[in-house]
Amino acid sequence: KRLEEEEKSMEEEKKEHVEKTGDLLKWVKEITRSLNKGSGERAEKTDFLKKQISSDELSAKKEQLSEALQRTQIFLAKHGDKMTNEEKNEMENHIKSLQECSKLLSNEGLIQLEEERNIEDENMDAKDLMDQHQEFQEKLQDICDQLTQAENQIIGHKEPLVIEDSKTELQQYQVRQQELQKNMQANTQALAEIVKDTEMFLKENGEKLPLEDKTALERKLNEAKTKCLLLSQKAEESRKELDKAVTTAIKQETEKVAARQQLEESKNVIENLLDWLSNIDKDADHRDAKCKPTIKQNGTHFHEGDREDLIGEEDEVNGNLLETQEQNETLVD
Repeated sequence: KRLEEEEKSMEEEKKEHVEKTGDLLKWVKEITRSLNKGSGERAEKTDFLKKQISSDELSAKKEQLSEALQRTQIFLAKHGDKMTNEEKNEMENHIKSLQECSKLLSNEGLIQLEEERNIEDENMDAKDLMDQHQEFQEKLQDICDQLTQAENQIIGHKEPLVIEDSKTELQQYQVRQQELQKNMQANTQALAEIVKDTEMFLKENGEKLPLEDKTALERKLNEAKTKCLLLSQKAEESRKELDKAVTTAIKQETEKVAARQQLEESKNVIENLLDWLSNIDKDADHRDAKCKPTIKQNGTHFHEGDREDLIGEEDEVNGNLLETQEQNETLVD
């Protein structure tokens, strides 16, 4: 019974070896057959190899073949004396197949094709690297140009403040300033994303770049970051100045409105006072007219102011003038 169990275990282990290596052997033969088919140019074979299998996968397959060969050899050495001649021949043929496949993956032609493919990949990687470098360079330059435009707009907004603008004009400047702040915020967010990606690119690929290209990209990166920082400070200063100017203009306009209201009220008071004084004068004239003495002449009353006009020959005849003269003489005595 023990012998049966050992044979069963050996059979299962052999079956596992054959199954594991079977797919591997099939894969190697298909690849080599495709490469050897026809008389294609080397470039076509290299391109085929690149499409069919990656460099990492090819290395992994070689390693798998080596491990499978080693395990199979160990298995045969361990259980060969217990196998029938047919089983033993089967395992030996299996080992030969593994050795042949290993040689196929290690032959000079395939190795040369692999080297050419690796060189092509390196050239492609270098091209991709330079394309990425150029892309980051252009993005940083573009954001720097946008920041320069924003700086010019800020300067343009500050110049009108030298002139005494009205509240309405200043508020219009304020609206433009707020729009500019929104644009700057968007540019700052875009710059932050570009800076992050550029710094990651330099960290991962900086050593692969030519020194001149790496230095140029780092310089442009620092320029963009510095320009953004300075521009943010200028924008904040401009905003404060504009807010102060608007506040001052509103205060001045409020004071002017209050002054106009006060002037209007004073004008009304003065006009009312003048009207009152005019009415008082009229009342006084009226009272004076009532209080003046009258001169009686032949039964007719005249105001004292009319006496001179009434003096004449008739006054002397009627005795009015004589009476007045007698009164004056009495007063003199």
